Amino acid sequence: GDVLVFWTTPATLAPDRALILSLVAHPEALAEVVMIDGPEGPEPFRLWPDQRGLIRTILSCPRVLVLKARQLGVTWTLALVALWWALAHPAQTVLIVSIGEREAVDVLRRIRRLYESMPAMLREHFALGQSTSTRMEIMHPEGPGVIVSLPSSSTAGRGQTVHLLLGDERPKWPNAAEQEASLLPAAADAGRVVLGGTANGLDGFYDRWASGSWQNVFIG
Repeated sequence: GDVLVFWTTPATLAPDRALILSLVAHPEALAEVVMIDGPEGPEPFRLWPDQRGLIRTILSCPRVLVLKARQLGVTWTLALVALWWALAHPAQTVLIVSIGEREAVDVLRRIRRLYESMPAMLREHFALGQSTSTRMEIMHPEGPGVIVSLPSSSTAGRGQTVHLLLGDERPKWPNAAEQEASLLPAAADAGRVVLGGTANGLDGFYDRWASGSWQNVFIG
C-alpha cells in the first residue's frame, strides 16, 4: 500500500510553531486551511476521495501518470501539491508545464490563490520572495522553495534541477516527445514526475500507460 510520512512535532515546540509544522506536514493537512475558486466565489478546499488518492500516490511513487475526465479538480490538486512542496522543502524547485502560456499563468494563479488564503501565521512564517506571472518563491533560511510554471516547449526545464515535475495536459502538448526529452532529464536523479491529462489519441502517453513502468491513476 501507499507509504505516508507525517511530520510529528516535538512536544517542546512552542504552540504556534507546532501548529505551523502540522499544517505543512502533508498536503491533506494544508487543504484543510486553504480556499479554492468555486462557482460563487472562494470556498473551502474539500478534497474528494480521488483527490486524496492522487496526492498519496504522488508522494509514494516517483513516476505517476494521471488519466482524467474534465472538471474533477485535478488541476487544483496539483496546485495544492506544488504549494505544499515549496512550503515543506527548502531550496527545492517545482516545475509545472502546461499546454500554453495562458494555462501556465492560470496554474500559478491558482497556487497564489491557495497561498493567499492560508492563515496569517502561515503566510508570515513562509513569506513570499520574488514573484512574477510564471515564478513564485517561498522563503526559507536554507534557500527559497521555488515554483515555476511554463508553457510546453523544447527548452522548458532545460538546464534545471527539478525536484517535482508536474506536466498538465501532457497528451495535448505540441511536439510532446521532443518536449519530454528536454524535461525528464531535469528530474532524472531524485525528482518526482507527474504527467497527466485527458485522453488525446494513441501517443507516447498511451504507450507509457500500457507499459506499466509508471504508476497509473485514472480519475473519471
